This record gives sequence, C-alpha cells and structure tokens, in this order.
Amino acid sequence: MTPVTVRAKRLFQSLWKRKIDWDDILPEDIRLSYEDFVSTLKRCAEFRINRPLSSLFSTTSFELHTFCDASLEAYGAVIYLRTIGNNSTESRLIISKARVVPTKARWSIHRYELMGALMAARMTANIRNFLKLKIDQEYYWIDNMACVSWIRSTPEKWQPFVANRVREIGKLTSPNSWRYVKSEKNPADILSRETNEERKSQTAICLHTVHNKEDDPIDKLLNPTRFSSWSKFVRAQAFCNQLKTLARKIKSKQLHHRNSTRITTLNRVDGLHIKPSEYEEAERDLMKRIQKRHFPTEVSTSGKEIPKTSTIAQFQPFMDVDGILRTCPGCKRYNAKPAAEPTPPLPAFRVATTPPFLFTGVDFAGPFAYKKENGKRAKAYILLFTCAVSRAIALFLTKDLSTYEVLNALQKFINRYPSAKNFVSDNGASFPCADLEIKLIYNHISRGDISSWLTDSKLTWNFISPAAPWVGGFWERMVGCAKRCLKRTLRTTIPYFGDFEVILSGVEAIINQRPSTTVSPDPNEVRALSPANLYTTTTATHDCQNRKKSRSYGKTSELSFSRNGGISSQKTLSAFWKRFQAEYLANLRTAHSRRPVKQRSLQLGEICILKEENTPRSHWPLVRVVELYKSSADHRNRTCTIKFSNGRTRLRPAKLLYPLEHGAPDPLQ
Repeated sequence: MTPVTVRAKRLFQSLWKRKIDWDDILPEDIRLSYEDFVSTLKRCAEFRINRPLSSLFSTTSFELHTFCDASLEAYGAVIYLRTIGNNSTESRLIISKARVVPTKARWSIHRYELMGALMAARMTANIRNFLKLKIDQEYYWIDNMACVSWIRSTPEKWQPFVANRVREIGKLTSPNSWRYVKSEKNPADILSRETNEERKSQTAICLHTVHNKEDDPIDKLLNPTRFSSWSKFVRAQAFCNQLKTLARKIKSKQLHHRNSTRITTLNRVDGLHIKPSEYEEAERDLMKRIQKRHFPTEVSTSGKEIPKTSTIAQFQPFMDVDGILRTCPGCKRYNAKPAAEPTPPLPAFRVATTPPFLFTGVDFAGPFAYKKENGKRAKAYILLFTCAVSRAIALFLTKDLSTYEVLNALQKFINRYPSAKNFVSDNGASFPCADLEIKLIYNHISRGDISSWLTDSKLTWNFISPAAPWVGGFWERMVGCAKRCLKRTLRTTIPYFGDFEVILSGVEAIINQRPSTTVSPDPNEVRALSPANLYTTTTATHDCQNRKKSRSYGKTSELSFSRNGGISSQKTLSAFWKRFQAEYLANLRTAHSRRPVKQRSLQLGEICILKEENTPRSHWPLVRVVELYKSSADHRNRTCTIKFSNGRTRLRPAKLLYPLEHGAPDPLQ
C-alpha cells in the first residue's frame, strides 16, 4: 500500500503549500489528482500478497534485497526476502516505506537518494532482528551512482550532511553490498514517483515480487555432480559456449525456413570441436561463475582492496585482468609487510625522578686509533654509560672489548656514581659475559663486610631482544653524539692513550651541558635545562653563594651559610626536576608522536618470513611463531620465539617478521 499512501501524503502536502482551507474549492489539478487517487485506492482490493515468507519445503539459503529510490517529492525503500531452494527460488515482499520530502528542504536529488539509502539501511537492520533467520547475503540496490560512491568511501572525505549519513549507513550495512540498478528495474521507483498508465498494470507485480536473480540456464544444465573430472566439466562448458555462439549467428541471419535451420544447426553441432583457446575461455567462465556464487562481495569490489572482514582476506587475493580472483604464493613473499604494533609509551623508569644513573644504558663505540708509547698505532673502544632519565653520559676508554675491560670500566663508573643499580644493553658478547662474572662474584663471596657491601649494591643487568637495535635507541643516540663530537675534535690527530682519556672527559662534559629543552632567543629568559643540572648541585650552590655574599658580606657565620646554601641548592635542584617534567617530558611526548601505524599483530602458529640484512627477500627463511612475549610497557607482542625448518629456535623481535597468512598448512613439514 505504500505507493498509494505516499500519493495521499503528497496530496496533503500540496494543500498545505497552497494554504487551502477545508471549505475552499479545490484547484483543477489537485481535484484530478484526488480522483485518480480514489480510483487507485479502489483497485487495491484486487491485489493479493502471499503472507508466508516461503512455500519451499527445503531451503538452502536466505537473502535480503533492499531497493531504495528518491525524487524531489518523496523517497522510500522496499525489502524482499529471497528464498533459495534445491531446484527453485522465491522472492516475497517483506516491508515498504516512503516519506515525502520536507517542505522547506532545498536539496539536490543526490541527497534525497542518500536519505532513501539511510532509510533502507535502518529498515533492513530492524527486519534482520525481527525475522530471526540466518541471512546468508544482503544486497542493497539504488539507481544513483553518486550515492554508491559516497557509501563505499570514507565519511571523512565529505561534508557533514553526507558524512554523518554515510557513517551511519556504514555501521548498519557493509559498504561493499551496495549495488547499482537501473531505474526501470528498481521496484522502489514507484514509491517516489507518480505511476503513469503504462506502469499501473505492473504495480501489482512490483508490490509482491521482485525480479529474481535468474540463474543462467547453463548453470542448471552444467551440474558439477554430473561430471567425474574437472576437464570434462570444462569441456561441457566449452560446448555450451559454442552453442550460444552458433545460436547468435543463426539469429543474426534471420533464417525463415525452420527445417533448413534445424538441419544446418545439427550439421554444425556434429562438427563441433574444442580449440585450446575455447577450453581456456570456458575454464575462465567457470571460475568466474563459481567465485561469483561463493564470494559475491569480493567479486563486486572490482579490483579494489578486499574487505578485512572477508573470509579470504588472509590470503591477500587480487583480481586479474580477466576478472578472476587469484592469489600468488610467490607474490606474498615479496608483498608481505612486517608485523606492526603501535608505538609503545615510554617505560616508567624513563620518566621517573630518580638518582643519577639509577637506570643506565650501556654500549660500545669505536674502534678509534691511538698511539702506544713506542709510537705504534692500536685500537681503542669507548664504553658509554647513559642515564635513562636525564640522558647524561659517562665515557670510559678501553683497549679492547674483553670482559675484563668491561668490568674495570664498570667499577670506575660505580665508584663515580654509587646510585647506579640497573643496567640494560644489547647482546654484545662482552656484556653477557660481564653479567655472568658479576653473578659469580655475588654467589662466591658470602661473608664479612664484602658480602654486606655486595648485598647493598647488587646490580641487575637486562638485555634487549636480539637483532633489535631500535629498542636501545636512547643509548644509540648518545653514541652518535659522542662520535660526532670526538671526530670534530680529533680530526686527523691520533693521540696517546692518556691524552685520549683527557679528551674523552672533555667530550663528556660538553655533551652533559647540552640543552635538553628549548633555547629561548631572549637573554633574560631562564637558561635551558641540561642533563648536568639534574645530577649535580655545583651550579645551584654557586648561584646561591653569590646571592648570599651580596646580601650578608660576611655577617653570617660559616656554618649557617653552608647550611642555608645547601638548602637553597636542594630547592634549586627540585626546581630543575619540575622543569624537567614540565618542559622536557612534554617535548619528548610530542617528538615521539607519529602517525598511527596499520596494526598487524602476530598470532601464535603463524607462518612468516624472517628479514635478514644484506639478503634478497627471496632468500629470507620461512619460520613459524611458536611463542609470544608481551612487552612490560603496553602488554603487546613485541618479541617472539621462532622455529626454522630444521627445528632450530631463536628469539627475535616481531618487527623482523613478515606474516604470510594465518591458519595455512605448515610448509615446514
């Protein structure tokens, strides 16, 4: 009844627009429209609509087909349930609805069509919950390509009116399920337009049925269960293609003698044979027909990216020039992208107010050339310690990378900064050995004052994931600063070992005085914060002493002066830490903000290829993820244990793994 009732709504709206009162005489055009409406209303008694949703005893699937349309006067939608049985299909009308456009609206026809699409999406969502049937497919049909483009794109591209409605349609429906249909084949067209005499006879048909998606007669003839092999199935399809081609030729010649036509056709069929090109064409036709039946949404993307919700999205299919969905194992290896996780937040120890070098990063830099006492050249290395909070550094020169040199430099560092307790480094050969040596010392020395000292100053040494240098970025950056400063200082000079240590101490002082916050061009502004301000009170004490001297001129005793100066220096140091939290950490958060990455988390048992430096991608080994480890900062899988084809297992960062597909057969067996 919706095509009839919407005419009544339009009739009332025209009366309101003209401000016609109840006792006024109707204008001629409105009177004729009213008489036509009354005659149409009388004919509604002739319509018969089957109330059962289906008369089929055995159904294989259900489909919802929603049609929508709009005009400058009204917009509406109609929903049909298509029931597919073993040998037949039925389509039944479920609901239809229409609205007249607002009287004050001055929109384009495309916006009215979008309003009709929104009505269709809302109606389908309600019907989906009401029917309580397992709907296998949903199709939405509209005769406006602009609306189809709007719905299939991202809402942020459009103005608020379009964006808000496209966003709601995207939540209620799948954008890829929207299709274009011609106006003459759109049953919803009669909801928004006046039905002319030619279409009035079709109104009853459109109200209770929709054009079924008629299966190709060849589909009924070519039942796969009738063939014992794929080649026979393809040959049958090729014969059908030849028959269709022959039928078109006969029709184009317009032969009038039926007998001669039949004889000619039979003679030609007897002489039919299949060429290789015809066999390939038949195989392509079968593939496209099968894919269209089982993957209609994926085929309708027309070569665009397959929706992530698709069941075959994990295989990364693409559409070739023949319109067939394909997947290429070789292409997967070259097109695979690394596993990606969002940038993690800084660890708690990086932003906490701690004593100097409580958490320390350790790394080697070099080699650098120096002169021995006999004038010969030798190689030396720099062992760098950097505070994870203030980014201050301490540099020690070593003659090699041995564990002995690491332990000696570590002892010097602890003597200078007793608060150092926690160390972190990469997996260089010297560092695990040094960690083992320290643990052996703790285990074997267990009595006297040495034992108590070791207990009080026990060190912890942690290691980052193997082959993941980016995890140690906060010390790698300092290594680069030290190298750059040292190279500009030495240039081509090769110093003696003792001179090298003196130069290194100067480089350390320069880097520790570098500004950590923004340097203001105004000389009257507060001086920029440096790493040295956070772990030394020399500058603060010096400033306090100058202020005290200018005020007291020796009237204050030395003891009170020292006490007050110490208190002032501690206040100044606290002020430095407040500035550090307010300025440096705020800038650090801005510096580390990046565009959101396309997240791709690793799954247990997933097949990947392992990235290897200086090796072509085609030679990267296949591995399987056998264990995942969550990061302590954000509890995401950033490290994993992988298994190679020969059974070896290694610990590697997730960033080096390129997933191929999830749930695929194991190619390592």
